[in-house]
Amino acid sequence: MAVSRLDHCVDWSEKDKLTRLYPQVPDLSEDEAEEYDALCELANADGLHEEGHAKLDIFDAKRAPVLSPEQRGAAGGFVFVGHDGELQFEMGVVRPEDRAEAVE
Repeated sequence: MAVSRLDHCVDWSEKDKLTRLYPQVPDLSEDEAEEYDALCELANADGLHEEGHAKLDIFDAKRAPVLSPEQRGAAGGFVFVGHDGELQFEMGVVRPEDRAEAVE
């Protein structure tokens, strides 16, 4: 259920009732982890070629933190305009009534 309002902020006492979910980094397979480590060592030694950089980018995207599908289904977030005028997102918050589903 989506809820929208035009308040200038969300009061801390209201946010304090919410549960915060933190994205987890997906695991690589053993072979992928070995290849990733080798590519990182080469990159740190400035010995990585263009193909290696592309492969490292793929691994980095694969390791991007994510919420599980179940957590995404139970979680929501806030979208607001920050003090600098930029659009800001605060995702992965769960209402008290959805807490059990999200934590499970």
